[in-house]
This record gives sequence, structure tokens and C-alpha cells, in this order.
Amino acid sequence: MKKKILWMLLSFLLVVALVLPSCAKEEVVEEEEEEEEEVVEEEEEEEEPAVGVPQYGGKYTVIYFATEDAGSADVQSQHWPALAYSGNVLERPMRGDYEKYGPRGTGEYDFGPHPFLPIEFLTGALAESWEVTTDKIIFNVRPGVYWTGKSINPVMESREYTADDFVFNLKRFLGLPYAASIAGLGFIETPYEEHIYAVDNYTAVVELERFHSDWWLGLGIFATALHMAPETVEAGPEEWENIVGTGPFYITENVHGSHMGYARNPDYWRTSIINGKEYQLPFIDELIMPFIPDESTRMAALRTGTLDTCLTVDSVPASGLEMTAPDMLRAELCSGDVHIIALRLDRPPLDNIDVRRALMMATDQELIFDTIFDGVGELYAFPLARGVSGHIPLEELPPATRELFEYDPVKARQILIDTLGHEEGLDVVIETEPTGWWALTAEMLVPMWEEIGIRTEIIVHESVALSSIMMDLRNEMVMIRHCQPLAVTNFAECMLTDGYINLPHYSNPYYDELVRQVFETVDPDERRLIAEELFLLTLEEVAFIPFGMQSNYVYWWPWVKNYYGERNIGCVTLTAETLWIDQALKGEMGY
Repeated sequence: MKKKILWMLLSFLLVVALVLPSCAKEEVVEEEEEEEEEVVEEEEEEEEPAVGVPQYGGKYTVIYFATEDAGSADVQSQHWPALAYSGNVLERPMRGDYEKYGPRGTGEYDFGPHPFLPIEFLTGALAESWEVTTDKIIFNVRPGVYWTGKSINPVMESREYTADDFVFNLKRFLGLPYAASIAGLGFIETPYEEHIYAVDNYTAVVELERFHSDWWLGLGIFATALHMAPETVEAGPEEWENIVGTGPFYITENVHGSHMGYARNPDYWRTSIINGKEYQLPFIDELIMPFIPDESTRMAALRTGTLDTCLTVDSVPASGLEMTAPDMLRAELCSGDVHIIALRLDRPPLDNIDVRRALMMATDQELIFDTIFDGVGELYAFPLARGVSGHIPLEELPPATRELFEYDPVKARQILIDTLGHEEGLDVVIETEPTGWWALTAEMLVPMWEEIGIRTEIIVHESVALSSIMMDLRNEMVMIRHCQPLAVTNFAECMLTDGYINLPHYSNPYYDELVRQVFETVDPDERRLIAEELFLLTLEEVAFIPFGMQSNYVYWWPWVKNYYGERNIGCVTLTAETLWIDQALKGEMGY
């Protein structure tokens, strides 16, 4: 009996000896699992970026200009409205250096006006650098830039961008009608096939007939300086589905009447230094650009956070946003566009300069400016804006020219009667778009001109059709549009015989010669004197009735980080690659 009890006791102790280590092991495992969970939680907490630190990922939704769709993708051939959507994918030889000179840098330039940028605020993009002499321009192509090979319709594999691509794009552009204001100046040697060439993979040469002071506008940053892959041109450059670029994004969808969608280019060549650390660009994964032509719908989308940013908000809706969305940030910027009423002067009745003078004096320019732009901006900014070399202040104009800016319908009617020899007046046709500023301007002109005996018919074209008429210079009599008075190039575009927006169909050998001289003159003081003569001649010919250059606003939500209101780094090209979305802040704000 004692032996049995002893055996049972030994068996119990053996079981305990076996079980206790096992239990201890389970406790250790549980403790280790708890420690691992704590480590994971700590790591997850560490992954949450600190305030001000760039964040990758997320979606950015932005509107540059309110258009019904993106139009033709061939921006070199028909730039509008493609220009507002192509700069996210296609790049230029040069770009605005907004990180160095903009609000986040020295603050010397706000990068608001479009399409031109002063050359002193530019840096290299597809061209790493350039060398300019009186007989040639050498572009040093940036190594390590690649065509993405990504498009909705596959047209090519990814490959390096080379000097051959540079030459291809420049030759193609110069052979299109849109290049007339550049090619017509004759500063590039012809034939182009012999004088524009690649020396090697990273060197392109453009041989010059003569020096051109604004060479960098047409060749470096203007609309047609956006380079597309030759494979895209072969596949059909007018189709967005075929577009392949070197830029920070590539196109994923083009939904007519809805939006253009883009995705991040993971192999983009640019980086950015932020707080001393280098980051690969871009930050956001997805870029959306909606088509919302209706202003009230657009402002509702902005106010409710559906839009992160709107780059062009006029003064009237801006005042509403100040009340209904006070948390939004904003910047007031000069638009860079002066609006003009073009008078076709190569056919009756507008071929008579006194008829044109009567029309301008019968146009209440200040009322139109105040009504359409709420008086925000500069009324007197054509043909060159204040601050541009060659601009002449209004008070310094000759009396006969200055009176063109004074609304005087009584005198205008008498001029018209004296010119026509009767009081029956005459008929004019105004072509415009269905809605918007230009449509409202046309409506305002009807009673003004009727007061002096002008009977006006308004012909309405859809936006794309109107753009086509403008590009082809098929305007009938009077047409409203805009131009850019930020460089002397405006003379060449508006009134050079071969100017691409020469809607007046103006042709004057002396004017053409002055335009050539202003570009060929190296000395800035001599160039200013020629520009002043062109300034006066442009006004005296009354080929255009200007009605002001408006300022407007950029609005964005605080969760859009590393953004300071810049809206143009080339020619209607936004800066989506260097900003990021603070997802936590967006959530905290209830969006």
C-alpha cells in the first residue's frame, strides 16, 4: 500500500515537472506575442508622417480652366483647350523655377500670369542647359529622361528621350500653322532639315539667320514647345489615348464630359529638396482634372471639398467663397490675359480707320471691365502691360490716340456720319461663344454700338468650333478673344502679317519690319524705343478694342501641402508634382 501511494506521488511530480515548463513556455510565447504587437503598433505609429513631412499617395483634384472637354490632344497643332491638360504629361525644354524664385523660395515672382515667364526665372527641363550666340542656339539635352511608354492605347515601349526627339518636335512645330509668328520672323536658318539637327544623343543645334531677343518663348516654354513622342505622332497625336510623355504623370482615362485622369509616373526624373532631404517626385498617386464649365457647379465642388484646388476663380464667386468656405487659402494673381475686340480691317466696312475709331469711342471699355471683371485688374494693358519694356502710360499718349480710350458716343456717331456721308449706319457681325465673358461682352456691345447707328448680329459658336475659327483666321468681321501683353512677342502674334492670332488680317510691311527689328536688336535701350513705336502704331491702327486684363484668384484647401498658389510654370502648366495631400488634416476638417 505504501509502495502504491509512493508511485502515485512520483507520477504526480513527474506530470507537474513536465507541465510546468510547458506552461512557462506558453507564458513566454504570449509575452513575446504581446511585445511583438506592441512593436508593430509602435512601428505603425512611426509610419504616420510628422507635420510638414512630405506624404506619398492620395488623389489630387484640380481645375485650371473651366472647359467642356480637353479637345484635340495635338497641342502643337491646336493648342486650346489641350494646353490646360497636356502639361501634366508632356514637358518642354524649359520650365519656371518656382521652387527657387516663387513664394516658397526668394519670392521674386509669383508664377501667376500666363503664358509667358521672364527668362531670368526659368530653369532647364528637357534641356539641361543652353548656349546662345548670334548665329546658333545649342541645347544640351538632359540625360536620363525617359518616355514613359504608358498610354491608354499602347504605342511604344519606354525609352530614353534624346536630341533626335528634340529635333523632331521642333521641326514638326515649325511646319505647322501655329508657328507662323515664329517661323515668319525668319530668325531660324532654312531649310530646317539642314539647320536644325542633333550632334549626338544629348546635343541639339538650331542655327540662326539672325539674333532673336525672345527666342526662348517659342522654342522653350510656349504652348507648342511641349514635346510628344514621335511614336505618338505616328499613331495619331489628336487622340488623348495615344499621348506618351516624359512628365510626372501619364493619362489613364479621358471621360468626355466628366474628367481627365492621370497616374503617377514612377520613373520621373525630377526630385525636390524639402527641409534638407531629397524626395523623388511626384508625391500624389492620382491626378484628376474634371470638366465643369458651369461656374455655380464648379464653386459648389470647391466649397464642398470635391475639388482640392481651383486655379482660376473670378472676383464675384471669390467673394462668395470668403463667406461660405473661410478655411480655404487663396492667392490673388494677374491673369496675364488682356481681352480684346478684334476688328477685321481687310474688307468693308471696317477697312476704314475712321469707322474703327468710331467703334472704339462708342465702346464703354471701363463699364465692360467693371461688369465682367468686377474692376479687378488693369484696364489699360494693351498691347504691352505696365512694367514691360516699351509700354507707354496712357497720359503720355498723343491726344488723338488717348481719346480712343474715352467713351464718347456723341462724337463717335458724328465721326461715323461724316465718314459714311449718311445717317443710316451700317451692319456688323460679332462671333462669340455661347456663355462666358466674351458672350457677355458681345451682348453689352449691341446697345452701345446701336447708339451710334450700328446694327449688330451676334453669331454663336461652340467653344471648340470658335477656337478652330480663331486658329484658322476664318473670322468674319468682329471677334472677341484675348492675347498676352507680357512680352514684345505680342506684336508678332497679333498684327504681324503672318501672326497666328492676326484676326484683323492686318498687313503692313513697315510694321513687319519693326517687329523684326525689335527682336533682332541686342541693345535693350534701342529695343525699347522700337517697342514704343510699335506700341503707338498698334493703337493708332485701331485693329483691336481692348477692355482690360483681369486679376483673379487661386483657391485651395489647407490639406494641399507644399503649395503656395503658383499656377503657371510654362504656358498654362500647373505644379501638381511637388505638392502632397495631408490625409489626416483632410479627415480632421470633415472631408
